[in-house]
Amino acid sequence: MKKNIVLGIILLLLIVAGYLYNGPIKKLRQDSLKPENLFAKLQTENIDKIEVNNISILKKGDLWQVQGKKDFKASPSKISLALERLDEAKNSDVDLVGNNKEKKDVFNTGKNGTEVKLYNGKNLLLDFIIGKPTDGSYVSRANSAETYKIIGVDLNSAFEGVEWRDETIVSIDKEKINKLRIQLKDAEYSIEKKNGEWFAGAVKLNKEKVTKIVELVSNLRANEIPEQDFLPTGLDKSSVIVQATGEGINSTVMVANDNGKEMYYAKNAENDSIYLISKEDREGLNKKLDQLK
Repeated sequence: MKKNIVLGIILLLLIVAGYLYNGPIKKLRQDSLKPENLFAKLQTENIDKIEVNNISILKKGDLWQVQGKKDFKASPSKISLALERLDEAKNSDVDLVGNNKEKKDVFNTGKNGTEVKLYNGKNLLLDFIIGKPTDGSYVSRANSAETYKIIGVDLNSAFEGVEWRDETIVSIDKEKINKLRIQLKDAEYSIEKKNGEWFAGAVKLNKEKVTKIVELVSNLRANEIPEQDFLPTGLDKSSVIVQATGEGINSTVMVANDNGKEMYYAKNAENDSIYLISKEDREGLNKKLDQLK
């Protein structure tokens, strides 16, 4: 009887030991062998400054600004994408693909990579380098020999070669626009929307033609962002000025000189940022009243 009890206890202990070895202990050993995830402790909500190579983007209140001779509003969509990819990287699986500095040249995670620094105030949260494109991302700490592959997360498209400045000149609700004032070199006129139709005084205008101007002036984007030098732009004597007003709306676009490459300097009257728009967009705004009949 005692012998059976002893054998039963031994069997139970073996079962428990087997469970522990193949369960929690095995998992603990596997976890201890997993490569480091650089982003594991990163809290993206704490980031208020991003440096990408020599570009510095600073959060001021709810807005991000690209720092320079003149601060420039950063693209909200590109900032959002960068933060989303960092969150994805935080929860991604990681492979160690290189563990010496020579390997960093193979993966471009050395001096040829894209260096990203993340800050909270003056506190450096993370300094890492993004390497060459792959099905995921090669990354390395700036001063580390190890290179890791972040599985399934594309950091390259979110950080590498990005135009961080916001290319949106105007973005307003076109449905709320009910009046346009258009000032050209040799003419100025106003038109108004009444009961779904556009009029200049008592003269009914071609709705389709006016709608094209409304669509442009409500959602105008830059083709390029030039040097922020006001002198060559001619914006102090703009040749085309279009003011759109309506329910909670008062927005003015100014267009002036060409840059010699069939693009034209433009700005929103609300700020000092200078943009370049296409010849097609400029001509779309540069309409005399007779052209809208």
